[in-house]
Amino acid sequence: MTAFVLAVVLAFSAAGMASDDGRAVDVHVAAGGRLMFVRPDDFGLALHRDQLLVRTVIPPCDEGFDYCLYYFGGELAGTNFQSAGVRIQRRPDLAPEADGAGGSEAFPGAAVVCLYTPPRGYVEFPPAMVRHGAVCQGPFAVSVFAPLQEGAAGGYSEGVLFRLAVDDGTCFEVETRIAASRFEHFAEGAVRKFTEDQRAALTARLSDVVRAIRLVDDPAVVLFEMPETAPTD
Repeated sequence: MTAFVLAVVLAFSAAGMASDDGRAVDVHVAAGGRLMFVRPDDFGLALHRDQLLVRTVIPPCDEGFDYCLYYFGGELAGTNFQSAGVRIQRRPDLAPEADGAGGSEAFPGAAVVCLYTPPRGYVEFPPAMVRHGAVCQGPFAVSVFAPLQEGAAGGYSEGVLFRLAVDDGTCFEVETRIAASRFEHFAEGAVRKFTEDQRAALTARLSDVVRAIRLVDDPAVVLFEMPETAPTD
């Protein structure tokens, strides 16, 4: 383990990022060195769709991800639950250069493209919240799009999409997803229902993963907070 990665792990521990039940913290630094994240032991980590060990109609992360943290806990087996995950992706197409904007000196104005462009598949979808902050290396801003709801082949998914704009013009996208099959499409007794209590517990797990995504420069700062959203039936 390099001295840099060791310093990151120590920073996470100092920021209270260690698991409450004493499990080892699996810390990863994303390519580029700006973001770091934690993989819980009941989540897998994929850098390409072929590495996803969960095969469902609605995948835990859309294609194109840089990192997919996908849930593989077994307690939901036998229900109409399909998949859950957190997608982390750099969006160079939403960086200031992609829209002819200036560099870091233009922040936060140059971050507008990153923060306000609707999620893929949406024409009009203003962010529910935009928050500005600063760390030791400079300013940042976060926007939140919620709720994201999609349907496909007898199933549906719901989640939240975050965008993070940092001072050097980089734009990151983080998306949570919980997908399930329509319970009413199954024959009676074929599966158990994925309940709202189970959904709430899984949402809390995804929230923990999202909250643990931090800037390497200042891991004590929480970037992403899950908003409260109405459940989808």
